[in-house]
Amino acid sequence: MKSFYFLLPSLFVSLGAFAQILPDFTINKTGNSSKTPPTNSISNMDDYAPHVLLGTSKGLYFYGLSGFQTIKTGFSDLDTKGVYSVSGSGNLVFFATGEIRQKADADVTTGVAYAVSTDSMKTWTRIELPLDKRTDDTLYFGNDTIPTLPIVVPEQFVTYDSELNGDTIWVATWSGGIRKSTDAGKTWSRVLLPPDNRNYISPDSSYSFFYSPVEEKSGLNRGGGDLNFLGFSVHKTASGVLWAGTAGGINRRYQPDGWIKYTHSPVTSTLPGNWIVGIGSHTFKTKERVWAICWRALGSSEKYALAFTEDNGETWSRTLTGEKIYDIAFNGDSVLAAGQSGVFYSVDGLKWGFKSNFSDPESKNIIPYTQFYSASFSKGTNSWLVGSGQGLIESKSSDFFSGNGWSILRKDVQESESGSFAYPNPFSPDDDRYCRFSFPSSSSATVSILSNDHLLVRKLEPVFSGNSTEILWDGRDSFGNRLSNGLYLYHIQTSGNEFWGKLLILE
Repeated sequence: MKSFYFLLPSLFVSLGAFAQILPDFTINKTGNSSKTPPTNSISNMDDYAPHVLLGTSKGLYFYGLSGFQTIKTGFSDLDTKGVYSVSGSGNLVFFATGEIRQKADADVTTGVAYAVSTDSMKTWTRIELPLDKRTDDTLYFGNDTIPTLPIVVPEQFVTYDSELNGDTIWVATWSGGIRKSTDAGKTWSRVLLPPDNRNYISPDSSYSFFYSPVEEKSGLNRGGGDLNFLGFSVHKTASGVLWAGTAGGINRRYQPDGWIKYTHSPVTSTLPGNWIVGIGSHTFKTKERVWAICWRALGSSEKYALAFTEDNGETWSRTLTGEKIYDIAFNGDSVLAAGQSGVFYSVDGLKWGFKSNFSDPESKNIIPYTQFYSASFSKGTNSWLVGSGQGLIESKSSDFFSGNGWSILRKDVQESESGSFAYPNPFSPDDDRYCRFSFPSSSSATVSILSNDHLLVRKLEPVFSGNSTEILWDGRDSFGNRLSNGLYLYHIQTSGNEFWGKLLILE
């Protein structure tokens, strides 16, 4: 699945610059396995049994029974940049990197490069982004010549999703739309989807439109600016049906180059929203069920929700309406959804359990209310994995809400030689949700938050009884009021030591 590092002030971004079963699993390891993740922010995953591939802001990793292992390709821009999409199937593994760059005093999501391994991650090939040449201004489709905007720079050419089958790789890129390689990434071609004003496209028919995600401003009046040309998700079902999600709907391939598009309408049997940020599928009972993660695009009647179809898109069932979901995962009939307000789990897709706060009595780690960005079911460990900005949650059972609990896997951030610190610092309650006060293990501990003139604001105690190593704070005083920006003091008292420090609240 994809990562959500992108910054988009609106759905349409300025693109003016663009016109100018595994075999023997042995990989090149680069160090001992770790029991903690390399970073607490894990934004996308893919089950690659017996491991789960983890895309993070610091490169690619995998997780399995032996813990976390770094994957090194030997290319610095692949090993250190953010992984925006990762997929593994058979001997083929693919991931795409990107970053946020400053351009004209604005943050712009930018693609960097692709990585491909055809031997189960023993060796890697670095692949340049499949950008167009400036002369790539036409597409040949059936008997038509379609005028096309060449995408020639990496800004907004970010690959948010990918799908593998044999040596074929499909990618969903924002400005570049859907693209395909049939030779493991050596060469690429564009995939033509229907424009916004058409529900299907076939090489057997004739068309006249401008293939571009932005409207042409050259005076030729050929149009463009179609939301369905902005790619965000791609998925192939077990039965072999290929689906592509865009900002303008979901598209199903019904012939090698023919596509049918399904979009939102107020009718409840249609999509709840047109921006399809993720697609997945599983066999429910005896039917193949295809899921779409729907976000609002531009229509006032559109909603955040999940939707699924069992008849190839002709009708859709809506569920979790109003919830902003980032990723979905499956195990048999069961489905798990990771979202903005928490984690949802269902055995039928209609009735859902929900949890937003997780605690691990064994490690004493806590993940309180936060956003959950990624999800996967690990066949190797027979457990669910859910990624957030504060660590990785692993269920202790294949039933997410079975009562067996969860393990919380976090990377400790050591900021002080004394063994006591506040993190993050500066602290943004709206963005970070919680600040963690860390200290040496103690059976008795308190944290006092004081104003800069030493007036007590809030006194905190551990959630767990017995030995504790951290206490969390939500940025509020004893009366539940959110504290204003500024410098505060914190005093940590344990059964054997005390520590003082400064903490800056800054939105």
